[in-house]
Amino acid sequence: MKKNNHKTLFLVALEVELPAKLFPQLDIKYTGVGKVNAAYQAMKSIAISKPEIIINFGSAGAVSPNISGLVQVSKVIQRDIDLEGLGFELGQTPFEDGEDSFLLEDCTPIDNKANRQKVLCSTGDNFVTDPPRLTSDIVDMELYAIAKVCSREGIPLYSWKFISDHADGNSSSDWERNVARGVDEFKKSVLSKFL
Repeated sequence: MKKNNHKTLFLVALEVELPAKLFPQLDIKYTGVGKVNAAYQAMKSIAISKPEIIINFGSAGAVSPNISGLVQVSKVIQRDIDLEGLGFELGQTPFEDGEDSFLLEDCTPIDNKANRQKVLCSTGDNFVTDPPRLTSDIVDMELYAIAKVCSREGIPLYSWKFISDHADGNSSSDWERNVARGVDEFKKSVLSKFL
């Protein structure tokens, strides 16, 4: 991984997750919440920044109880598209060319912690407070859209998520308490390679 911050774009949903004022040397863009916002900002940022790689970081809810801290995302699926009434599987996008799930780049060469847990993320436009019907390790609201844009544009995508809650009845208060906590671990484990 060559150290070229101008060619590395960081896409993050919210400023509280990775404050740009703390890292002025990085190209950080905020997508906003949800798949539509993430797709729009990913396309806009790619057109302006022309990155060689994109790194996504943000908070996520853990569906599996043994997942905590900072994790690497190895694959992402879309959890809230439902055309079962037309005979398609939950999570399947019909009538289009291309994948319905996306394998992300192996984060290990960039991550200072060896053997960090790798997870499957499901993305949807809802804040999860009960386990979703589509099985995954963690849940978020933006990564699938970013992954689809990166796949179509041919840009390698790396993603780390900090577990802010456990996708249960306490998710709202847990997320508010923990959303800003991941930046320190992300800085120590990943950003040190870019600073």
